[in-house]
Order: sequence, then structure tokens, then C-alpha cells
Amino acid sequence: MSASGRCYRVLCAVLLLAACGGGDDSSGPSGVTVARVVVSPTAPTLEVGGTVQLSASVQDASGKTLDRPVTWASSNPSVADVAGAGTSATVTAKAGGGATISASAGGQTGTASVTVNNPVPVLTTLAPTAAAAGGAAFTLTATGSGFVNGAVVRWNSQNRNTTFVSATELQAAIAN
Repeated sequence: MSASGRCYRVLCAVLLLAACGGGDDSSGPSGVTVARVVVSPTAPTLEVGGTVQLSASVQDASGKTLDRPVTWASSNPSVADVAGAGTSATVTAKAGGGATISASAGGQTGTASVTVNNPVPVLTTLAPTAAAAGGAAFTLTATGSGFVNGAVVRWNSQNRNTTFVSATELQAAIAN
């Protein structure tokens, strides 16, 4: 076989191999497949209003870090919202509850389970400061901090109809 014939066959083989790639984003330019995405920390706990930084490590089967684009998502954005760029993301705690934060790359997904706790309420004052037993109905105003929508004022060991005014004020209807 002549040298030009061998060059032609090698060129055809290179073109054929180049044309066969693509279609699956699990392997990047090097052809290495993503085996797993590891998110850390794996189980952060936050208080409403708090934030935490997450990172994603995209790895091949041997654990080598790969350079792949990462997509971030929250299973419950009303509880924990996520905003990510590349392998880093910031989770913002919106309301008490739980959410799973996912990082996806190359057809694989890693997760972190985020727990969001409501802040501990602190009572500063009650108004009025005194009420006569059997007296007229009144509105009790509680001021402090850490109040959340859905908080309930208890008066004489009973839950009272409570209005959430703000994180620093609750009002409850007291009927004597």
C-alpha cells in the first residue's frame, strides 16, 4: 500500500471518530463521563433570613474533578431559594421547613438537604400590661422579635385569634 493510501485511510478514520461524538452531555471534551456530583455541605441548618454557600464537585469514576457546567435547583424555593453560578451556589432561607437543593452536571445529580428553622421569638412587652378578670374584651399587642406569620398568642392556656403584624408585633383578640 502506498503512503498516500495510508494517509487517506488514517484521515478517514480520524473524520469518522470525530463525527461519532456528541449527543450525551455526560462526557466533556475529553470524553470522560461524569460519574457523580458531590454537594457540600450535605445537610446545613439555617434560620429564616440566613444564607449558606454550597459547592459542587463534578467527578469521574476515579474521583477526579471535572470541569463541567452545573445547574442548581431547589425542591421548595418558598423555604430555601438557591442562586448558583458554576460550582458555587448561595442558599437563602425564606421560611421554616425543609428543601432539597440539587446540583446537576453531565446527567448526574448531587443533593443537600437544607433545614430552615424559624427564629426563636423574644417577647419584649405586652400592652395593655394589665386586664381585669371578667372585664371587657380587648386587643393584646405583643412586641418583640422573631415573630413569624402563623404565630399564635396563648392567653389563659388557650390559643387566641392572632394577627401577624410584623416580625416585631403580634395582636390577639382577648374576650373575657
